[in-house]
Amino acid sequence: MPLNRRTLIIIIALLAVIGLGLYVRSYYIREEGDYLLAFDPYYHYRMADTILEEGSRPQWDAMAAYPTGAPVRHPPLFHYYLAFSYLVVRSVSDVSLFQWTVYANVIPVILAIVFAYLAGRTLTNEVGGLFTALFMAVNGSIASRTVIGYTDTDIWIVMFSFAVTYFFFKSIKSEKTRESVIYPFLLGFSLFLFSLTWTGHWHLFILVWGAFCLLFLIDAAKRNFDRNMILAAVVTLFSFIVPFALYKEQYVVVGILGLLAVGWALSSRAGISRVEKIVIPLVGLAEVAVTAITLQSEKVTQRAILVLNTVSGQSQSGTSGIMMPDVSVSIVQRFDVTFSSATQLLSAILLIAPLGIVFLLWKRDRFSLFTLGYLGLYLVGTGALLLMGGRYLMLFAVPLVLAGGIFFGRLPEILGTRVTTRGMWAAGFVCALSVVPCYLGASDACQAQSVMDGNLWEALTWIRDNTPEDAVVISGWDSGYWIESIAERKTVMNGSHYDIWWRLVKLGKVMETTDEEIAVKEIFGFDNASEVRALREFPETKTRPVTREMSGFVEDDAYLLISEWTVLTFYWLSYFGRWNYVTGEGEGRLYSPMWIQGARKLYVGTDYIYGDQSIAFSVIKEGENYHSYIIDQNAGYVPTMGTLFLKDGVMNFLRRENGEFGVIFVPPESIQYFEVLKTWEDMPNQVFLIKQEDLECMLTRMFFFNGEGLHYFELVKDCGTAKVFRVHKVSQDFDQGVSTVEDTYTPV
Repeated sequence: MPLNRRTLIIIIALLAVIGLGLYVRSYYIREEGDYLLAFDPYYHYRMADTILEEGSRPQWDAMAAYPTGAPVRHPPLFHYYLAFSYLVVRSVSDVSLFQWTVYANVIPVILAIVFAYLAGRTLTNEVGGLFTALFMAVNGSIASRTVIGYTDTDIWIVMFSFAVTYFFFKSIKSEKTRESVIYPFLLGFSLFLFSLTWTGHWHLFILVWGAFCLLFLIDAAKRNFDRNMILAAVVTLFSFIVPFALYKEQYVVVGILGLLAVGWALSSRAGISRVEKIVIPLVGLAEVAVTAITLQSEKVTQRAILVLNTVSGQSQSGTSGIMMPDVSVSIVQRFDVTFSSATQLLSAILLIAPLGIVFLLWKRDRFSLFTLGYLGLYLVGTGALLLMGGRYLMLFAVPLVLAGGIFFGRLPEILGTRVTTRGMWAAGFVCALSVVPCYLGASDACQAQSVMDGNLWEALTWIRDNTPEDAVVISGWDSGYWIESIAERKTVMNGSHYDIWWRLVKLGKVMETTDEEIAVKEIFGFDNASEVRALREFPETKTRPVTREMSGFVEDDAYLLISEWTVLTFYWLSYFGRWNYVTGEGEGRLYSPMWIQGARKLYVGTDYIYGDQSIAFSVIKEGENYHSYIIDQNAGYVPTMGTLFLKDGVMNFLRRENGEFGVIFVPPESIQYFEVLKTWEDMPNQVFLIKQEDLECMLTRMFFFNGEGLHYFELVKDCGTAKVFRVHKVSQDFDQGVSTVEDTYTPV
């Protein structure tokens, strides 16, 4: 086949893979696409907006963690990409920065697929490159975290992972001295750019240097010392350390390495081999020493110890007898990796990747051994991270994808003359079908929905337009980024978790307490320590937690934002609100979700059955009203204490004086975070049980009963499933609450 025709076919195939990768990630923007997904993208949007308005990012974020503010710790490259790429887009379109941010990761998705192809091609051939790109495009663990609309750095992590792999293997395959400098330079500089993208960038640096050391050991065992390999290692380290030191303003380090580099260049140009043999190792040793100092100064060693402690189950939350709350226990992405979850997200690549490893062992030449060592280190390192939670499955998928590409790239070579051409095509086709379950798994994993909705957006924009500019909005850590970016107001905590432990405890108490005056004091401050000590268990000799809880969040102009998301995370809010500093544990409250099980037609209304494994409830829809009952096998339908539901934008409460167990809340529509087996068009998939002991909690009184009977928390904006309260220091009478009538309905 002529070269130009073969190249054209490869380009078309690669474009098809890119199109497939973009399509599988486009579910959200095809179905909805009005908002950014999740939480962190709103922070990135705000930083990009700040860059466009002020020319750069601030070093200290005055919007976050009021009253102290918080350091801007996120690496800058991604934010500058969003800002400057928008300037290009704005020159040809009238889209807003927010709209561009929704779509901005299309570019790194394309680049990641291209680098996956280049890495796979370098390890094998064009076929291996295409399958590496294809598996990267449809891998569930990668695709689920790189959905278009989820504008975060995850896709950049994947992109740099494949780029570093590509440049690394091009470096060790290079036979020309010039290439032994160019590709290692690109490798080191890629590691530097990665350091400007993600705080966890050191894992790739350690991988590359571990691989280089392993290669030196393999060559030493064969008594074969490759000068180009040593040169590649030195150039890689130099091209990373020098720009990294400049970025960190470590000018002495730059000066020392610069002098050594000049000496090396002069000796190479003069052709003095004896001097050059001394200078290259000297430069290498200097770089190793500088790297060791850098790793120590960047606290990489301490982080590694922390990872090991986490993996081994050793707690880090307790210091000097004080057990501090740790918000990480509530992070959904840190789910335990099970065989079921791994197979669901990784699919057929779990079976194909080991075959690629077998093919490397089959060939056993120098390059195959190098590749095997690199993948082995990659799998061991990322596999250890899996013990810290499922969020690291994406990293673990990268070496699996590379091994899968190696299998398909080496397959024709392994089969060789053992089968006919027709048999080879048949075997390749059968193996290629493994992409189908990968695509189906990725397609399911990418069916994301935004936490943000119209009600919450309306509440945030109302805050922006109707509250003082110096107002502080109190809400959960997840909501902080929304408030800072859309409402443009200060918050007391956000997803950066800066100085968050005492804020968690105070906000949790605001939400779960049944005493409104305690909630107010948590916001504005307590008068004495005895009031605080009465709230929870403190170590007798430690005063720091007491002092922090005595202080208030704000002095004036305090607002509280609660939403459907607050209700869903009430367990963790109340868990921290009831924190015990001695035992290091909390006790959570829960609005129990009940899933729809079935339905039957009544003479008047329709009876919908909801429940879980332990209890069942009947919710009868009669016109626009709802009535709830406990289903008891012996007593039949037992009335609950009442039913809450929205009608014409107003919360209605059908109350029963002699009801039992609690109140059922019927949301206006299905809540996206739960998977159900059955659905009905005219009913939500879930209802919530508010147990009797939780009816007097502040969150219950504010969200479900619109602040009825409260004297410090004024409902100033009701957007249905999102509400804004203004917090007053002085007790007042407010005209707020729900429409309450006695429920006299009897099922027939």
